[in-house]
Amino acid sequence: MKAAEPEAAPQAVDELGCEVTQSSNLDGVRLQLDDRGCVFTLAEAAEGISFSYSLHVAHNVAGIVSPPADAGSCGAKSVGGLEVLEFVLGEQRRFCECDYGDCMAPEEEPVTLVPGTYESSFRWPGVEWDGESDTMTPYGPAFPVGSYRVEIVMTGRQPSDGGSSAFRVVTTLPIRIVP
Repeated sequence: MKAAEPEAAPQAVDELGCEVTQSSNLDGVRLQLDDRGCVFTLAEAAEGISFSYSLHVAHNVAGIVSPPADAGSCGAKSVGGLEVLEFVLGEQRRFCECDYGDCMAPEEEPVTLVPGTYESSFRWPGVEWDGESDTMTPYGPAFPVGSYRVEIVMTGRQPSDGGSSAFRVVTTLPIRIVP
């Protein structure tokens, strides 16, 4: 099984600036990446760059199902009750801790999201990787100089007219790696 793929095509940082964008079709819920700048050197990327973000829940949101989004259904990271995937993406390049190996998918129990702000972060070591899987996959090659984007994604289902509908909560920061 393959982990969820982000939707938008990468755009050059020069076209977008350093503006953090966000979208959500889950009422009262949004993600926000901290604006820590968007231009990093190859040396900074090699040392690792941490990206902090927060999930903001404005009011109780009942009946939410957020199944594991990673490749093996492990559900390795949850923030505020929602499963999360964290990416650094660009043309032909990807970093994501998306593959932890095969796990037994947990029961999909609806939850109520509680109002609050839930902080989290991830560290990108400047390389390509999809996770260690159950084969202890090593890190791939370093990202070269270029334009990329950091994307935090939460998906699942919400109650809708006697059934359910998909939701997607995303925040994105365009970044550039320079010499």
